[in-house]
Amino acid sequence: MAGFFIKLLELLEESVIVSGMIALGTVSTILYLCIKGAPIPDVLINIGMIVIGFFFGGKVQAAQSKTQQSYVEYASRMKEVQNGRPEKSE
Repeated sequence: MAGFFIKLLELLEESVIVSGMIALGTVSTILYLCIKGAPIPDVLINIGMIVIGFFFGGKVQAAQSKTQQSYVEYASRMKEVQNGRPEKSE
């Protein structure tokens, strides 16, 4: 149970939960207005696009960071192998 709260705090620090809730609320409001048949204010559409762009942009940036870190680790392991040092067993 303590692990759950630690993970929740880590996600809050990364603002994943907060940005996800804002994105969900904005998109839900726009969808509700569409289903209801009410006109959607241009400001709400603009805010929705900004929020969605920010949310998915953060996801892409995090994925790129992990990929770059993996490449650096792989390159350092390859350098060790080329220099004749034994690899670390994991």
